[in-house]
Amino acid sequence: LYAINGFDKNKVVTVKLPVNKSSHSFDRNNKFTKKIFWAGRISDAKIVETAVEIGNRLKAYGIELHFYGHLDHEYAQGDLFEKMISPLSNVYYHGAFDKFEDIPVSRYDAMLFTSKNEGLPNILLEAIATNTFIVASNVGAVSEVITDSINGYLINDIYNADDYIQKIIELYKRVVPEDQANTNKRILSERSFERYKNSISKLLR
Repeated sequence: LYAINGFDKNKVVTVKLPVNKSSHSFDRNNKFTKKIFWAGRISDAKIVETAVEIGNRLKAYGIELHFYGHLDHEYAQGDLFEKMISPLSNVYYHGAFDKFEDIPVSRYDAMLFTSKNEGLPNILLEAIATNTFIVASNVGAVSEVITDSINGYLINDIYNADDYIQKIIELYKRVVPEDQANTNKRILSERSFERYKNSISKLLR
């Protein structure tokens, strides 16, 4: 905005959009199920091939990967996505979801998020609202809400299945720190409807 469009820095204000309250419990029992989930639009932009490869190789560690999301035309045509995962006994597809609350997050140990580019995906904020640990590609503003090793892991080499797998295995060796819940609560408080309302009010004065 500053360098390309010539915006005046003194006239730019950042307003953080509010996070919807979740019907899921924020408190997790921290008992591992050896299951993780992926949620989003199943499309080329989400590096689906890498996500499927991660699932394939997680079988060696006894870990399941569960996909939730609408299939883009490319992956729906000829049942392409179904054919990609059908040989994999530890990878499952549960179809599209209307809202994040439709996903039974309490069954899973973490969320896997793969993407080529992003702003700040709302689905990550919704996962944070359930105190879900997230293993995510470090793109766009994702690092604004994921503090590496605290409430998630950030993957810099976003096409490298090895890096995601390494961090997922690391997840099962860690003791869940109190900082995870505290970090997520701070993020949610910064994006409360009350704070959003106050920010908008200041702009209109």
